[in-house]
Amino acid sequence: MNNYRVNNRYATALYELAVEQNQLEQTYHDVEMGCTILRESRELRLLLKSPIVLGDKKLKILEALFKDRVGIVTWKFIEILVKKRREEHLAGILEAFIEIYRKAENIRVVSVTTAFPLDDSLKNKLLEILKKETGAKEIVLNEKVDEKVVGGILVTVDDKMFDNSIYKKLQVLQLEFSDSTYEKGF
Repeated sequence: MNNYRVNNRYATALYELAVEQNQLEQTYHDVEMGCTILRESRELRLLLKSPIVLGDKKLKILEALFKDRVGIVTWKFIEILVKKRREEHLAGILEAFIEIYRKAENIRVVSVTTAFPLDDSLKNKLLEILKKETGAKEIVLNEKVDEKVVGGILVTVDDKMFDNSIYKKLQVLQLEFSDSTYEKGF
């Protein structure tokens, strides 16, 4: 279940606790690891959502997975979630925490789609331009390769998209020609 209010409320509480305990960076890395584990393990997500499995069992499983790998703030937070019967929201809460952290730290997530993988020099130039244009302290780059792009680049920042791909230009040309603005008599 993806409940925005619950996820945001608990994520904000975790963020504030991490700041208060001066464990923000540690907690952020713990949360990223937790998100990765939950994304990759369908079984764990299903287990956390299951009303059949008791909270004590879930806590023991989470303890085996996380207790020795995360900081005290993160572990105590997970314990509280299970005791409050909110473990089914763990993945959503962790994702919401990452969003809150990135917003507070001025980190932007940018999706880039090209026809071929970007080499390091091109990637560095792109990151430099994106930092300058967005005013972000750091850019997290999600690269996608799509041969339909043919050439050029497609960049998505927040809800804005910059499409300078050859595919898009060909679509525009096709629309212009289909408008029947030319005479067919020649």
